[in-house]
Amino acid sequence: MKARKILFVELDGATWDVINPLLEADKLPNIQSVISKGVSGPLSSIPPLVSPKIWTSIFSGKCAAKTGIEFFGANANMVTCKRIWDILEERGLTVGVCGTFVTWPPRDINGFMIPSVDSLGTETYPSEYSPYQEVALNETRKGKALGGRYASYLPYLYYAREFKKMGVSTRTLFDMCKLALGEKSGMFSPEKIQWEKAAAHLRSFTDLFLHLYGRFAPDFSTFHIHICDYISHRFWKFYEPGEFSDVDLEKVRRYGKVIPEAYMEADMAIGKIVDKVSPDGLIIASDHGFQALPERGYDFQHELILEILGMKEKAIVIPCGGGIYLKFLDDKLSDGAGNILKQAYLEETGDRIYHVKRMGNVLLVTKPTWKIDKKHIRDDAPVRFGDRGIYKLGELFSEGQMSGWHSEEGIIAVTGPGIKAGSKVEGASVYDLTPTILYMLGYPAAKDMDGKILASIFEKDVLDRYPPEYVDSYEETVRDVETGQEDIDYKKTEERLKSLGYL
Repeated sequence: MKARKILFVELDGATWDVINPLLEADKLPNIQSVISKGVSGPLSSIPPLVSPKIWTSIFSGKCAAKTGIEFFGANANMVTCKRIWDILEERGLTVGVCGTFVTWPPRDINGFMIPSVDSLGTETYPSEYSPYQEVALNETRKGKALGGRYASYLPYLYYAREFKKMGVSTRTLFDMCKLALGEKSGMFSPEKIQWEKAAAHLRSFTDLFLHLYGRFAPDFSTFHIHICDYISHRFWKFYEPGEFSDVDLEKVRRYGKVIPEAYMEADMAIGKIVDKVSPDGLIIASDHGFQALPERGYDFQHELILEILGMKEKAIVIPCGGGIYLKFLDDKLSDGAGNILKQAYLEETGDRIYHVKRMGNVLLVTKPTWKIDKKHIRDDAPVRFGDRGIYKLGELFSEGQMSGWHSEEGIIAVTGPGIKAGSKVEGASVYDLTPTILYMLGYPAAKDMDGKILASIFEKDVLDRYPPEYVDSYEETVRDVETGQEDIDYKKTEERLKSLGYL
């Protein structure tokens, strides 16, 4: 058994909790087709639930201690092991990587590599596709405007021409221009802009991927869909308003179906790709699931926290379920920050303000056991940070914006040669995907991977004819991946996190 061509769809943040009702309503025909023809089930993830770390583990089969990637702000030069496209390319296969986390800066590759939406630069491979990244990352070249009355509109013409060369449809280009002009004029609400931008990006990105696939015909390709994750962070309170005590009912009416519509957009993209590509093997998987953050009511004011710690631009911060993750490049800073936060307390009661837990090189900072709620505790209640001063509670916590957050159970659906039809998979982990893909392509997995080949998803006669094999490691068999620690650009990373909806 050997699959000829495999397509991996990265359905970031997807959960069966949203998918199953849509399947019952026949709203996701393309995902349903994969489930019917192959196996599907839950996919266990690895905390802390941050996408760069998890996707790097997915495509290497290894834990963060072996990949070197634990948080946002990382780049491809920091990866300390080979990922599946490195392994396959060394064996003469053509590969295509489109939108995967931690692939910037891209390298020359036997195929194509378009880095992710959290990239700190606009480089692509081949380089002629960088105009797409300039738009996606909001780093358009203003110099394309030549002056005059209509100067501010000339960049639209330049990028429309470039996008057309990359295969983006005229209809999608029209929708993107209409959205850009509407946003510039202030015609649209923030929620409408968030939704329309996410949908337009997916449609144009799908067209770009198909253009690249037609040019390079990769043996293994992976395509990242970010819309489900992005929309779920901001719109979950409209999707499940009963889980929250204070939701604008008019916005529920207007945006309550946006999350299902995001999944339907993703399904249409999958269908469009599969129709054109006709892969021999198809994997759809998410890095984690999603859930509501009911009764949260507050956000940590991370900028003030870093100012109090004296560590501005020395840490990357993202919110999580009921708290924040703090990642410092220097472990000594991490220890010092943790000690300061642990000691902060309400002067009037002596109650601690934060709980701090270390997870590898990441600090998880959450609320204490008592409820931080402005209905019960005054905004001006004084909080002491040792010799660093006194601050008001209302300065440290603000009205919550994010209503959905990651859960540990993602999704997996696989179809291909020798895969059981219409069955369920149990006990699958994000570490298992790379070993399983290698088996599907006729290569052994590696003993130094933390995952296993998902043998239970294959027909028995296939396993009898092609028993799973393992080599000791792929790290030493051909060549080492070029790696090198680089400084993290904290300011630009924060900009990317804001664009992704985390901040």
